[in-house]
Amino acid sequence: MSFVAVADLREHTYVSDPLLDSRRLEAKFMCLRDYQVAPDLKVNGLKCDEYILSEASRQQHFPYVHTHLFYIFLELVKNAARASIERAQTENGIQAKVPAISVVVPEDHDMWNRERSVKLADQGTGMNRGVLSKAFCYFFSSVKARPTVADEVSVSACPSAE
Repeated sequence: MSFVAVADLREHTYVSDPLLDSRRLEAKFMCLRDYQVAPDLKVNGLKCDEYILSEASRQQHFPYVHTHLFYIFLELVKNAARASIERAQTENGIQAKVPAISVVVPEDHDMWNRERSVKLADQGTGMNRGVLSKAFCYFFSSVKARPTVADEVSVSACPSAE
């Protein structure tokens, strides 16, 4: 079996536009559209814009498959933002201040070369075991007010959830 993929082999900055920052802006747009509020994104304790301008952001380079990481980062940031907003609004009302989403990227060059990881933390309520068992099914969503098309997908489409 043969596979073909398009990988960008140039060394791109990891937490910069177009990768994480553009996903942050897309998620912010969706949050403002749906909730009229959006959480900030902090990378290693700095606002995302500030981090991108810092010297540290230019240290994390690696080749990657463009579309895979774009999709993954958008989903992670969008889900973290939604969870944080919904918890803040449930606990403090519709005009609640939403805590920032925290992203941690190793800044030590030796650590980066050993472990290319990104840690993302939100202030949502977390997932209970019932949701967690379905979380990696492509068609599953924990969103309660889903579009009607998603309602057509049954739990049987996710064998691990049974």
